Amino acid sequence: TQPASFNSEAGDRFPSFLDQRQEDVFLAFTSSRPLPNKRNKRNVVTGEPKDEDIYLVVRENDSTFGTEVERINNKKINTKKNNGSATFSGDGLTMYFTICGSKNNRNGCSIFESRYDPVKKKWAKPVFMESVNGTRTVIDDRGRTRQVPAEDRQPFITRDGRTLFFVSDREGGEGRFD
Repeated sequence: TQPASFNSEAGDRFPSFLDQRQEDVFLAFTSSRPLPNKRNKRNVVTGEPKDEDIYLVVRENDSTFGTEVERINNKKINTKKNNGSATFSGDGLTMYFTICGSKNNRNGCSIFESRYDPVKKKWAKPVFMESVNGTRTVIDDRGRTRQVPAEDRQPFITRDGRTLFFVSDREGGEGRFD
């Protein structure tokens, strides 16, 4: 097997198909590839750029992929925070994805939803999914117990749109992210 033609030396991960029943089918993925003309902060452990964004590449008719990679050009989707792990409804008009460090969870990740407007050809402002995102109990540095937002991330929606799977660090799991 060969690496895909669009792979980069940065961390490329969390692939998901986007098919809006229009002209093209895309593979969406998360990448920490550096942005041109920007000073990219680096992760002190991996050396990769800190910011992750969602990118698209066209799937060709023969099931190969193009080499032209496009970052979703929407500041509401690809914010200055880490964004990624996108998954799409069967009709391709709803995206569920993770934003880490948002105002809803400053120290962790949360799941958001955005609807695509086929007329305007753009994604709407992401909405924090209160019904999905949970809390966990922690003991603070003063010994008090309090509720904080759980780390909910890496969503996957079933094709029929009825079930959303994701990992979380909530109580009741077997490990850190179940």
